[in-house]
Amino acid sequence: MKWLITMVLIAISANLSANTSASTNQHSERKDYKCFVETTVGNQIHFFSSKVKHTSKIASGLVATKIGNADGKGMVYIKDVLECVASDESFTLVDAVAKDEQTVR
Repeated sequence: MKWLITMVLIAISANLSANTSASTNQHSERKDYKCFVETTVGNQIHFFSSKVKHTSKIASGLVATKIGNADGKGMVYIKDVLECVASDESFTLVDAVAKDEQTVR
């Protein structure tokens, strides 16, 4: 599972590196992301916004973070990050795609 997280983070980093252009303001731009995470009560989608240059640090630092439960009742801890993508992209994991279709935005 750790290798999957590493591969996703490398893919995100490579994508971000490939998208850097002559624009010096790109690193100060924010982008929205969604992660399919395993929590203490099951899997859910977690959304966050980050400056482009900080994305890999935030995605890798989500484990053990306390977030709101998907049902809106209480807080849960993230046990594992299964996949992260830009909010306008689709997940590759079948379970993540199904959960994403059910998630209210």
